[in-house]
Amino acid sequence: MKRDDNGSGRSGQCRPPDLGPALWLVVGAVGAHIIEEYALNFVGWSQQAFNAPISWEDFHVVNAGVIVYCAACAAIGGRMPAVALSSAALVVLNAIGFHAGASLLTQSYSPGTVSAVLLFAPSGVFAYAIARRAGLLTPRVLILSIGLGLLWHAFLAAIFAIKYFAPLYR
Repeated sequence: MKRDDNGSGRSGQCRPPDLGPALWLVVGAVGAHIIEEYALNFVGWSQQAFNAPISWEDFHVVNAGVIVYCAACAAIGGRMPAVALSSAALVVLNAIGFHAGASLLTQSYSPGTVSAVLLFAPSGVFAYAIARRAGLLTPRVLILSIGLGLLWHAFLAAIFAIKYFAPLYR
């Protein structure tokens, strides 16, 4: 914990290390990534490569949710490191597990792969490095943050499976 000597009259009060700046880099990487996916027609590629029934509306809703989630993680910072670092896990998993993996699987370029490899992976790893340096990256925090990142992906898969293959309302 760092000492807070900011002139507030509460000199010596402890506060958690700030992960926020590193996690705001993740948010910026998400913004650049969305631009690449949009400009290079990620939806069209998904429809062609996987016969996925996603729409541009789905694309925008998912990405709005990802931005809000990652911004919330950056705001949380060191107060709840496992939750905060789940955004870093989310982007690293997306880079490796989805974009690079899908490009290899389909032997075609998955729009978003360049920003995923050049921005997602490094910004996510950097956030974990900052957490480690601050003494926040315990084995428990690492496992929980990765688990939360995986849960985010599972949530998206489940909710769109329901939407397209088992709609609640017809």
